[in-house]
Amino acid sequence: MDGFCQRTLREFVFEIGSAFTQELIPSQTDLIEQAVMDYIATHWMADDSALAASCPLTGTLRKKLIQAATVAVNEPDACLVPEEADDPEDVTPAVLCDVAGYAREHVAACKRRAGVASFADQLHQVAGALRAPEGRGALAAALRSRYRVALVDEFQDTSPTQYQVFRTLFFDGLSDLTHPVLAMVMIGDPKQSIYQFRGADIDSYLAACRDTGPDRQYTMTTNWRSDAPLVEGVNKIIGGDGRVADPFCAPEIPFVEVDAHHAGEPGRASGVSVRWIPSGASPAKKGPSTKDAWPRALAALTDDIATRLNAPDAQAGDLAVLCSMNSHLMAIQSSLAKRGIPAVLTCEASVYDTLEARHVVTLLHGIRRPADRQALATAMLTPLVNGDYAELQAMQQDDSVRASWTERFERYRDLAGGDGFMAMWTTLLSEQKTLLRLADGAMAERRITNYQHVAECLHQHARTGTAGLAEWIEWLEKQIDSGDRRADEQSQLRLESDAQAVQLSTIHKAKGLEFPVVYCPTLWQGKDPAVARKSACYAIDRRGDTTLDFGSSQYDERLGANLAARQAEDRRLLYVALTRAKHQCVIYWTAAEASKHTALESLICEASGEGGPLGNLGDDALRDTLQRWIDGLGTAAISLDTTLAGADDLAIRQAEPVAWQTPPVIARHELPVARQSSFSAMARTIVLPEDVVAPDRDAIAASAAVLAGGASPVDE
Repeated sequence: MDGFCQRTLREFVFEIGSAFTQELIPSQTDLIEQAVMDYIATHWMADDSALAASCPLTGTLRKKLIQAATVAVNEPDACLVPEEADDPEDVTPAVLCDVAGYAREHVAACKRRAGVASFADQLHQVAGALRAPEGRGALAAALRSRYRVALVDEFQDTSPTQYQVFRTLFFDGLSDLTHPVLAMVMIGDPKQSIYQFRGADIDSYLAACRDTGPDRQYTMTTNWRSDAPLVEGVNKIIGGDGRVADPFCAPEIPFVEVDAHHAGEPGRASGVSVRWIPSGASPAKKGPSTKDAWPRALAALTDDIATRLNAPDAQAGDLAVLCSMNSHLMAIQSSLAKRGIPAVLTCEASVYDTLEARHVVTLLHGIRRPADRQALATAMLTPLVNGDYAELQAMQQDDSVRASWTERFERYRDLAGGDGFMAMWTTLLSEQKTLLRLADGAMAERRITNYQHVAECLHQHARTGTAGLAEWIEWLEKQIDSGDRRADEQSQLRLESDAQAVQLSTIHKAKGLEFPVVYCPTLWQGKDPAVARKSACYAIDRRGDTTLDFGSSQYDERLGANLAARQAEDRRLLYVALTRAKHQCVIYWTAAEASKHTALESLICEASGEGGPLGNLGDDALRDTLQRWIDGLGTAAISLDTTLAGADDLAIRQAEPVAWQTPPVIARHELPVARQSSFSAMARTIVLPEDVVAPDRDAIAASAAVLAGGASPVDE
């Protein structure tokens, strides 16, 4: 869809009234944050600010301001409410609404001045042109004459705006006698609509079904991917053998049991294996926490994969692990690496979330302040530098050793200031033999890839015109500290070689893919709706014209509908996870308080008649409950695995011991309020150590001009 809109804007400039040249930006985060900071400076920083007294600027409120601004910018056509506070004692809803409108206007103005646009902007430009009376005629006719047949794949992930474009062009085009559209084909599976966080709306798919009519809808009843035992197992889990009334929490999305084209491997009766993990906890009012349960699931998963790979002809590349969170995947990769099992990440995590990014920050602190013993010593202990504790001890006892390291880091600092970041980086890697040392360690390819990726991001940032180690450090620390940031195209983790490696992926990223064997170790982890309700700062209502509600009288009703939609999406997410395998899917289950909020527990309780929650049951009771649930489904395609895997003797080989120690993270304290100041005022507070000499940039520029045969800029 992005490509279609981009091509339309480029080829129909006059019909749409768009700019001739428009640069695409992958993220609007910086523009949105700048708009929020401007709003804060205007409304909170003034000495006579009434808002500062009635609505103190806390860290929580600052996050909500950014959330409100972000959703408003991404939904430019939505109505914002409430414009005024309904409760005089609580002005927060009106403030959130006001900052949302301000950010929308500020970001739009900045993009116009810079001649840039986001992908969402392009979609809304095309939709707006088609809504206009002149666009509905000329533009629609031009597009219909070019595209006589429209085929839209993955239609279940369509947003309301996208469907509006499709409907205007192609549905209405079926009756256009001048430029008739011959056909519009929409292909999608509503059971796999899982991208609500990107704007996908299952109601758009259902609206298309209503517009099309039942006589023009066709459903595939044969699964061409998975073996028969797996297909039967999924049929029973989702449908509960007929005892689950509404598997997808939407009567318009029926669950139709399908047949399998592939009979399956001989001798493998179980397509779905439910792996029970004992918790060691006794029955209680509250089950174990996720923090306590996750290490057990991780250990069981690691042992199971090692056991399977010890079998003849087993290949690591045939195995995949699916989780909801990138942090879980990183922990799994680390755990497998300790057992000598290669694993490759396929997720949308950011390179700034990695330990390697923190190592680079630590290194830069040491290079910036080589005279600071602590900063220098901490930098030496990162894997990037060929230092160890013996060298550190020698440096403390022998001034000549310390002087040698100090001079080395001073040279790196001078290289960074004179020739730029990348010159310093490549010199350091060469002198410290960093890549050679890393190549012999565990997860070598992943770690080298991350270090080089962080360096490339820093290099690109340095090329924007900002210069100096202090600014580079500040920028990189900001990227690392932005925990709620989604990875953009530049910072998204890059793949290392996937040859003969276990595939690690988020469930979202795995949609549309298939793997011979799939492990699902975190389906017992759920999210408490009460926590989501407390942390939410807006609700969205797409009935009729889209409305963003930040706290009106209808806020509770709208937020409740949003949370119910998320729970329904969790059912669809479960379906996607279970249907990625070709031969077998392994589900892990353990006692945990969070399991009562999961889609799978709700299906288990409904199909088995258990009252729940299951998380506070003791080990024996939970195991018996799972067995009764499986027995009640009446199929041999699902089995309960209660065997306890062995320990280290199952490993293919032990990981190499790591010689370096993790350096301490240098904490930075966030200012309680935003402040504005001039450069001169800030410069007066800068104190340079005696051994740091700032370069005379006027002299450098003059020398360069003379060497080039021109006049000195100082003389001019």
